[in-house]
Amino acid sequence: MKKVTAILSVAIVVGIAAFFLARNSAGSAAPERPLIIGFENDVPTFDPLALGNVFALRVGSQVFEGLTRLDENNRIVGGVAESWVSSPDLKTWTFKLRDGVKFHPNSTLQESARTVTAEDIIYSFTRMLSKAAVPAGPLASVLKGAKEYQDGSAKSVSGLRVVSPKEIEFTLIRPDALFPGRIASPAYGIVSKAVIDAAGTNFGQSVAVGTGPFQFVERRGNDLVLKRFKEYWGGGAGVDSVVFRTVKEDAVRLAELKAGRLSATYATAPMLDGLVERNGDSLRVKESEAKSIAIQAYPVFNTYFLAFNFPKVDPDLRQAIAYALDRNEIIAAAFPVSGIPAAGPIPLACASYQTKVKDTRDLDAAKASLNAYKSKHPGVTPRIKLLTCEVAQSIPIGEVIQSELKPLGIEVDLEQQSFNAVIGNIQKGDFESLVIFFEYQYSLPQLILENFFTSPAVPLPNVFYYQKPENDAAVAALFSTRDERSSLDQAAVVEKAIVDDAPGVFLFQTRQVILLSPDLEGVRFNAANFPILTKAKWK
Repeated sequence: MKKVTAILSVAIVVGIAAFFLARNSAGSAAPERPLIIGFENDVPTFDPLALGNVFALRVGSQVFEGLTRLDENNRIVGGVAESWVSSPDLKTWTFKLRDGVKFHPNSTLQESARTVTAEDIIYSFTRMLSKAAVPAGPLASVLKGAKEYQDGSAKSVSGLRVVSPKEIEFTLIRPDALFPGRIASPAYGIVSKAVIDAAGTNFGQSVAVGTGPFQFVERRGNDLVLKRFKEYWGGGAGVDSVVFRTVKEDAVRLAELKAGRLSATYATAPMLDGLVERNGDSLRVKESEAKSIAIQAYPVFNTYFLAFNFPKVDPDLRQAIAYALDRNEIIAAAFPVSGIPAAGPIPLACASYQTKVKDTRDLDAAKASLNAYKSKHPGVTPRIKLLTCEVAQSIPIGEVIQSELKPLGIEVDLEQQSFNAVIGNIQKGDFESLVIFFEYQYSLPQLILENFFTSPAVPLPNVFYYQKPENDAAVAALFSTRDERSSLDQAAVVEKAIVDDAPGVFLFQTRQVILLSPDLEGVRFNAANFPILTKAKWK
C-alpha cells in the first residue's frame, strides 16, 4: 500500500510540474526565428529620396509604398491607391486612396499608426521634386509646375491638387498613358511630413516611417532590423521579423547561409561556381549541397554593358568595338551560370515586348569601321581607356573586352576604381568608357528608354551622355497612345535606333539566383529584384 501511495505521489508531483511548465511555456513563447537576408553592400540610407542603388531599393520596398507598385507577377497594381483614371487626353490622372492605409507607429513623435491623407500624398510628391532627389527626373519631366517649383519661381507644384479627402489629381504637361507605371517604385513612397520634420537628416538612417508591410525597428551594426506591420492594409501572415545584413565577402555569406546564420542571400556570380549546375535554361543546386541550400532563379530587369562617353569617343571606333565583341565569351568568363546574351538595353523579362535588335558579331563590319576611323586619324593607334570596378564582375568583363579587341589593333587601357569613384567620374563626365550594369525599377520598355536614354537623364542614369533631339522626340511619342501594342512596337524601333548609334555595347542580361534555407517558404521576388516577404514563413 505504501508503494502504491508513493507512486501516486510522484505522479501527482510530475503532473503538477508539467502543468506549470506548460503554463510558463504558453506565457513566454520563444521568439520566432527572424528571416535574415545577406547583402554584399552597405545601405547608408533608404529614404525614398535617396534610393539610388539596388540594395537600398530592396530594403525600401519593404518599408515604403507608393500609390502604385509592381507585384510578384510584374504587374502594375495599386499600393496606397486603390484605383485611378485618366482624362481622354492622358494629361490628367486622378488617384483614389485605399481605405485603411496607415503609417507605421513611430517613436520619434511617440505616435501610433495613423491613416494616410490626401495631404500626405501632396507633401510626398512635392518632396520628391527636390533637386537632390533620385526620383525627381522622371516626375519633373511630365508634371505641370515641377520645373517652376524646382527653380524657385513657385512655392508649390501647380500640377498637384487635392480633389477630395480621398482623391488626388496630377496634371501633366504632355500625354502620358503610362503614368501609373512611372510612379510604381518605392522611390515614390509616401511619407509623413511630421516625421520628416522631427527626424531631420536621420530620416532613412535611424528613423524611417512608411506604409509598407514591414516597419523599421533599428540599425544594429551591419543589420537593418524590421518587423511585420500588423496594420498593413494588405495583411500577411508571414514572419514577424526581417533583418537585412551586410556581409561583403562572398565566401563568408555562403558559409553563414550554410551554418543557418543567414536565411537567404542574393548570389553573385562567383558564389555559384561549384554550387549550382546549369542545364540549358534550368538551374539546380548540386546534389552534395541540396541539404543545406535551396535556390530560386528568375529573370530580372537588368542589362550589363560597355558604356561609351558618346560625345567623346569617335563614332567609327564605337561601331568597330560594338561589332567586334563576342558576348558568349564574355558570359563564359563572368556569368557562366546565369548570363543570357542580349544586344539591346530592354530586359528580356519585359512582358509582350519583341526586340528588333539582333545579337550578331561581325568582324568584317568591325574592320570596316576601324578603317574608317584610321582614315580620319592617320598614324594614330586606336586606343580607349576603360574603367572597371569591384561590382558585378566588371573586372573580368573588362579583361575579356581587352583581349578580344587586341587582335584587331584596338588597345584597351584598363583602370580599376571603386564603384563610388566610377559613379563620381560619370557625374563629372570624366571617362571614355566603362563597364557597368543597370538594374531597372521599371517594367515598361517605354519608361526605360525615357529614363535612361534621353537628354534630361544625363548624367545619371544616362551614363552615356547620349543626347539627340530626334531620339528625345521619338521617346516622348511612345506615351501619347492608349494602344499598348502600337506603343511597344514603336519602342522596339526606338531601341534599335539607339543601339545602331552605339552609345554603348549591350552585352548580356542575367537571371537573379537567390540562395536560401531549405526550411524557408513563401519568399517571392519580382523582376525589379525586390523581395516580397508578406507570405514568407518557416516550414
